[in-house]
Amino acid sequence: MSISVSVDTTKLDSIIAKLPGNRDKIVKAVAFEVLREAQQKAPVDTGALKANADVNTKYAGDGIMSVEFYQEYAPYVELGTYKMAARPFLTPAVENAAKKLADMFKGLFK
Repeated sequence: MSISVSVDTTKLDSIIAKLPGNRDKIVKAVAFEVLREAQQKAPVDTGALKANADVNTKYAGDGIMSVEFYQEYAPYVELGTYKMAARPFLTPAVENAAKKLADMFKGLFK
């Protein structure tokens, strides 16, 4: 079992088309920012959780990239269980990246 987050930009394509640069470059930069921050926030016992993560660019041409953590226990760490409190690492990284992306859009359209 793995945990991943996918960002679908189909609704933002018209906005992103107006931005300087390429949509795929922006989405890729955001995905790698999410990966970097999530790896920093991930709790460490053996380091396997941080080490087994990547950005899946399989559908990059469609504006979709996934940040994936491959350790089978990643969802349990992120979401918790009835025996263990959640220790979110991916959700806060996505939320921070969304804020940065929103600020970038605001700055570009002023």
